[in-house]
Amino acid sequence: MSQPTIVPVALPNEIDGVPLSWEPWDLAPIMSHIPYDCEHCAFDGEPATALATSTEQRGRWTAVRCRRCQATTVTTFQPEAGRLGRYVRVWSAPPQPWTAEVSA
Repeated sequence: MSQPTIVPVALPNEIDGVPLSWEPWDLAPIMSHIPYDCEHCAFDGEPATALATSTEQRGRWTAVRCRRCQATTVTTFQPEAGRLGRYVRVWSAPPQPWTAEVSA
């Protein structure tokens, strides 16, 4: 059976002038702010995620990538005055043709 494979997507080295250091891709944990169904291809398996930090600015950036079409979004949490805050999309890459890994 073919399974979508994690193929590295070029993530930005900086966003809005903030240099980022990315951790390796991994399968997404079940979390409320990470969607499990792709808005582009309707794949409902675990997406891949990568986290980034910066030495120049506090915060954490989360990349979420569909393992089928490879559409990728990067979000960061932005606090709001008088509110808890929200996750904001700060970068995205369009879907790409997906590759399959054939298991024996």
